[in-house]
Amino acid sequence: MDLMKFPKDVMLPKVMGQVSKRLEKIQDRLRIVGRFIPTESGQNLHPALPQGEDFERFQSSKEALKSWANKQTQWWYFTGHLTTAAGRRFSFQYVAFERHASKDFFGVLPTRLWTEEFYVAHFAISNIDARSGEKPFRYYQKGGLMPHFGFSSEERFHIDLDGWQMHQEDDESFRLLASDDGTTLQLRVEADKPLCYHGAGGYLAKNKRTEDGSLYCSYTRLKASGKLLIDGVLHEVTGSAWMDHEKMAADDRVFHNGWDWYSLQLDNSCELMLYLLKDEQGRLSEFASGTYFDASGKAHTIHSRDIEWDRLRFWQSPRTKARYPVANRLRIAKLGLDLRVDPMLDDQEMDTSKTAFVTYWEGAVSAEGRCDGKSVRGRGYLEMVGYDRRPTSQILKFLTRPTTKNPL
Repeated sequence: MDLMKFPKDVMLPKVMGQVSKRLEKIQDRLRIVGRFIPTESGQNLHPALPQGEDFERFQSSKEALKSWANKQTQWWYFTGHLTTAAGRRFSFQYVAFERHASKDFFGVLPTRLWTEEFYVAHFAISNIDARSGEKPFRYYQKGGLMPHFGFSSEERFHIDLDGWQMHQEDDESFRLLASDDGTTLQLRVEADKPLCYHGAGGYLAKNKRTEDGSLYCSYTRLKASGKLLIDGVLHEVTGSAWMDHEKMAADDRVFHNGWDWYSLQLDNSCELMLYLLKDEQGRLSEFASGTYFDASGKAHTIHSRDIEWDRLRFWQSPRTKARYPVANRLRIAKLGLDLRVDPMLDDQEMDTSKTAFVTYWEGAVSAEGRCDGKSVRGRGYLEMVGYDRRPTSQILKFLTRPTTKNPL
């Protein structure tokens, strides 16, 4: 059989897939040596489970947000929409990641050779009403695979990443501070609704292995007030925010096909979170899920089979050539929910390969449609991961991939 007669678009993916699998096997076998290098801290990492001591501890709002030494990965996400006294609109994203890296590799080298714990922080501002000469979108990043960058507290929610801070006060309000290259955000954020839990009382399954799930909670509606310094102008701002937090010690392969994540605050005092995990073909995974919180705060779980997701418009990045479905239609028939979600700015792509080894789109969106037979509007945030197909991104993905359980 003459393989040269087959179309390249048929043969190339197949050949590249075979090469990739062989390289992964070689990488896994070389990593075996690294497993015998002792750790300094002797980290004892526990998976997130839907029962047990950790699950019970997570039910406390103050305990849930603290840094836990026995979880491999934790992140704290704040997003929100702000308005100045003159009516100008800004949106923000501010996130901190903590990773216990005693089991991680970069290529074939154990990460613990230089650090057993690392932090990453991202901060972005969307200038929705940008004037001539102003940048509509800007983002900043800190941290990565470096030792002694920042700290987190196990006594209370308090993170300091080289001067960027997020912490909880005694009155349970939050203080946020991030500043870089002349842009500074300083906010006080307090809950309008109590802490909410996703999945089965705070446990969210990611695949068929129970230990690959996460403990996941959110403050879905927060009041925000403070100051924003941007383009040399200091603005007093007020608005609404959303806070997301997850803890896990899972196999990172559950994320390798990418995901789309929505957080929407609707004007009927309800909120929607969708966590659209993908399969290898880019379709919704059977473990895609979501939560709808009604006006009283009651959680309504959404399963993959409940979600209808139509991509209405794509935007292609001029830098990475990634095509992101920035406009989408979301339908959840059992809730009578039918929403069109559009970006407030098309270009809200963040290349954070220097710190988190990924390029993703995360930005402000608006929503409009119907809920239970009534018109509804809203706004929120959309995150899209896994669309950057550049060779450099695939190399980083390969270098940081988790090791196969039984590589021999």
